[in-house]
Amino acid sequence: MSGWWIPNPRSARGVPIAATATAVAVAGWAATAHQLRRCTRQLAETQRDPVTGLLTRAAWEHAAARIWCARSGLAGVIDLDDFKQVNDTYGHQVGDAVLRVVGHRLTRCLDQVAVLGRLGGDELAFATRTRRGLIQPEALQAALSAPIHLGDALTLKVGASLGISAAPALPDALAAADAEMYQAKRRTKQVRS
Repeated sequence: MSGWWIPNPRSARGVPIAATATAVAVAGWAATAHQLRRCTRQLAETQRDPVTGLLTRAAWEHAAARIWCARSGLAGVIDLDDFKQVNDTYGHQVGDAVLRVVGHRLTRCLDQVAVLGRLGGDELAFATRTRRGLIQPEALQAALSAPIHLGDALTLKVGASLGISAAPALPDALAAADAEMYQAKRRTKQVRS
């Protein structure tokens, strides 16, 4: 017989070669899927601030810019009042606990309507397409400034200065919100004096 020789379609162990090849392919896909899930988890972790659970600055800027692609929106900047004193008096662990509570409160207030992030230190931000009327600055400030109970022996009162602005471009909205936040901070200091 001339031409191609067709070997027995079974391996040396009697397992069909097609089944062996399929098992190898499935195992390869499973390993790839596992690696992809692990990489996705790692990427998500790098986009989240480990203390507050909010987006990091870079991730927040990217998400906020996507909101502004379609139309103008609303941006807010929040700075905790006298936060340095908390770190200096009680240490960074307590400061981190305060940031964690404030991040949780911000999430509870705005997570359904805004993209939330930690810009750095004690400065937080949000961006949304929602109109100003749906975000209530007084209620937000009250929630963020409520006493923070850390265990049985420690309750801290940390204020929050808030600036909110609407603009056609995100950088303009952020700059205006930042300026408004600093005006609120100055007013708070004048009241205390």
